[in-house]
Amino acid sequence: MSSRIADGATLRHSRLMDLVQQIQALNGMTTMECQTYMMWKYGLKWETTSNYVKELAMSQIIKQSDSKWVIKTLPRDFFG
Repeated sequence: MSSRIADGATLRHSRLMDLVQQIQALNGMTTMECQTYMMWKYGLKWETTSNYVKELAMSQIIKQSDSKWVIKTLPRDFFG
């Protein structure tokens, strides 16, 4: 196996982190905006992104505010 190909968990983690960073950069995104962003950047199905959003919300990383998903308070070293 080539070392340039990420395993599933690593790939998923990088996509989740990218989505969190995008939500933070835009000061919030709707579910549809998240789905559109992830489709254009990674070719993900809308259902996959919907599941990512649900997991981030259940993990209390994002929360809904005025129909947009926004970042909850994160640890200073969250992005490494």
